[in-house]
Amino acid sequence: MYLTSFEIFLEYVTKKGKRPHLPQLEVDVWNQLFDLCNGLKKWRRCITKETSLVKWDRYLDESDHLLTATEVEEILSSKLAVDGRAALMAADEADDVQGLSIAQYCEARDYLIVLLTREVGTRPAALENATFQMFNKANWRDQKRKKVMLVSSHKRKEDGPAPIPMSPDKEYLINIFITKLRPIVPDDTDVKAKIFLKADGAPFQKGTIGQRVRAFVIKSGIRPDKAISATDFKKWIVTEMK
Repeated sequence: MYLTSFEIFLEYVTKKGKRPHLPQLEVDVWNQLFDLCNGLKKWRRCITKETSLVKWDRYLDESDHLLTATEVEEILSSKLAVDGRAALMAADEADDVQGLSIAQYCEARDYLIVLLTREVGTRPAALENATFQMFNKANWRDQKRKKVMLVSSHKRKEDGPAPIPMSPDKEYLINIFITKLRPIVPDDTDVKAKIFLKADGAPFQKGTIGQRVRAFVIKSGIRPDKAISATDFKKWIVTEMK
């Protein structure tokens, strides 16, 4: 990857770098950079051949540990998932949030994070940065089959907002969480407040909400041989689709 970036830079300098605001290169320097740029292609092929064994060994090892559809269903029918759904149903039936607990908030939060990760293979950062405003602005698509929340801040934001589609039942559960359980933690009515917070009301530090997925799977006891991350759910979705 670094050699490719270096090659792109040298191509710019030697082929497209004749701009008024750039320093002029001496002929011998230009020739050396041009030759170096052309030589990088051969270097990359040599490195690829030398590292291909390690790469394919890694791919084969990953394929042996891929999640299966059965395991995913077992994760979402484990006691943790049952407790998460029970917390959401209790919140739905509650007339007063005072009767709900922080433990129920955490159970419901972790269940929803895993549920959304399983649905679309979303990157954790998208859920980490989802706000009330983003949820409220979500629109129904395909004749109300899916409600799509767009999260503007995530790992690959240069590719545009991250879409998080929610089926009607998932949208209903998230709405229960927001209206009944979310107020249990220190209340923040700002429209830009984040949906998912830690038990003390603080936002998740950047890149840490994915730990809730790992912890959920570990506690479920489904895959004790390997720590399962949000990326593993993404790979499972891609594999099933192919």
